[in-house]
Amino acid sequence: MKKKWLSGILLAVLLLSTPVFAGQDDYVFPNTDGHTFRLKLQTSSQAAQTLNSGATAPTTTYPYMFWQDTSTGLLKRRASDNNSWHLFVDDIKPTTTQGDMLYDNGSNLTRLPKGTEGQALRMNPGATAPEWGTLGVSAGGTGADNKTAAFDNLSPTTTAGDLIVRGALNNERLGIGTLGQVLTVTGATTIGYSTPATVQNPVTSVGWQNSSNLKAVYTSATTVTVTADQIVMPEGFSTTGSNLALGDNSSFTSTVGSWSGVNATIASVAGGQAGNALEVTRTVGSNQYTRLALSSFGLTAGKFYEARVYVKSGTSGNETFYFSAGESSPSYTPNKFVAGTSSGAWVQYKFQFKCPASPGSSYLFLGKETATAGTMLFDSVEVYELTSTFAGKLFTNVNKAAVITTAGAGGLSNGSEQASMMYHIYLIGKTDGTIDAILDTSPDGVALPAGYTYASYIGAVYNNSSGNFDLFKQVGRDISNGASPTVATGFNNTAFTAINLGTSGGVPVTAKSVRVIFYAQSANYYYTFNEGNFGSAYTTYTYAHTAPKYYTVPPLPLHDAQTIYAAVDSGAQMNVLVVGWSL
Repeated sequence: MKKKWLSGILLAVLLLSTPVFAGQDDYVFPNTDGHTFRLKLQTSSQAAQTLNSGATAPTTTYPYMFWQDTSTGLLKRRASDNNSWHLFVDDIKPTTTQGDMLYDNGSNLTRLPKGTEGQALRMNPGATAPEWGTLGVSAGGTGADNKTAAFDNLSPTTTAGDLIVRGALNNERLGIGTLGQVLTVTGATTIGYSTPATVQNPVTSVGWQNSSNLKAVYTSATTVTVTADQIVMPEGFSTTGSNLALGDNSSFTSTVGSWSGVNATIASVAGGQAGNALEVTRTVGSNQYTRLALSSFGLTAGKFYEARVYVKSGTSGNETFYFSAGESSPSYTPNKFVAGTSSGAWVQYKFQFKCPASPGSSYLFLGKETATAGTMLFDSVEVYELTSTFAGKLFTNVNKAAVITTAGAGGLSNGSEQASMMYHIYLIGKTDGTIDAILDTSPDGVALPAGYTYASYIGAVYNNSSGNFDLFKQVGRDISNGASPTVATGFNNTAFTAINLGTSGGVPVTAKSVRVIFYAQSANYYYTFNEGNFGSAYTTYTYAHTAPKYYTVPPLPLHDAQTIYAAVDSGAQMNVLVVGWSL
């Protein structure tokens, strides 16, 4: 009995003296006997001492309590609202080397080993973590305090105007070129400066693109006036190289060369401007001419040229002549560039033109436009390639008139006034700031009078069959035609048919869109218009519901120069009038 009592005492002492290593506890103390209370106190104390360690979170939590997560090795702390755990410190992946850093990888703290000498801390390409590396120029490392100075420290340039280009191995300096040169690809992998064989036609730099408050207006039957607050005009064309018309094709010394006559016979005769001349003798009709393919001069499609010729009256007296370039046969639009009246003296005429895409099927024409029997003489045909540096000059306070009855600057560039002819309006200028308006029959460039360097295309005006300018007003690129010429009368085609806007409509080849109105002569029919010959009603603009009346058609882009297309219902008729266009 005594042994059993001693054994019980020993067991109780062991239980009371042996530590209980509790990891977690709810820290709730019951109202109980001293032995049980002591065990609870010991469990809570050990849980607090081990930071509530365990593989799972404590079941009973309190704000700001610690939990050593033994599954991840992370020490966590309860949020102030007791709703979540926050990472407190990572004691599983500590730094190991002086200079190491810790960063949050989204899940825990991760060690970033120190970098090497000269490296800088930067974000990786995905911007997900820091890393050590070399900074690019944009980030520094140039020995300068700002990006301008940094670039200057790296740049190989030495002279104002230098360029930086990529060489075979490195970025290299390309020294500034000389005046008038352009940047050109000089090899498969190289670029450099060179003098251009030809440049873009100044006519494409039309005045409305490079001016302020540009206007051109009808002033009288023979006068147009151009005004602008300011305009930048490019350098006009100048001739370069030698005459491309060689031998008898130019001087007719002994034969007519490769020229051929139409409605006329041609021959080389004495009494020319220099030696023999080309004589054109009428055989039939009211239009006799001789022509020579542009390919005979070695012209290149797309380049610009100036053609010159001397003209003199023959046995049929003073009469109309023309000098032009174009396809198949001469015509006023757009090929007939110079026209006038011959005289008893040799007079030189010239015009500028762009070589068509097919020089072999395009021609230079010399024409005698009369039904009178007899002859006309031509001599010294010259063709020169044109070049320009395209350098610009600013002109201000422009207010200049061009009078078609005046020759040269302020009038007609060359030739004499012709009725039913489109005249193109240019501004021309000198290096000293002098500026004038001038008229020319060519839309491709103006033959500059002596002393003039700059030229800019402004627009065009039609000299009608009465020899009077059509009433017009131009503001910028938009032109209103006060004459409202009729281009189709009694039009009743049910299939889409071309309507020419050139000679009768006064619309130049330089127009990019046109505005027309039409008078519907019949009610309750469709009247349709096309910008191009699409063969169907690509755009239907109006329907005549009531009595005959005028309708306005929205602007039509000119896919084909000086041409729109229209169709009407069977039984319908209309008249079409041009009211304006845009360059």
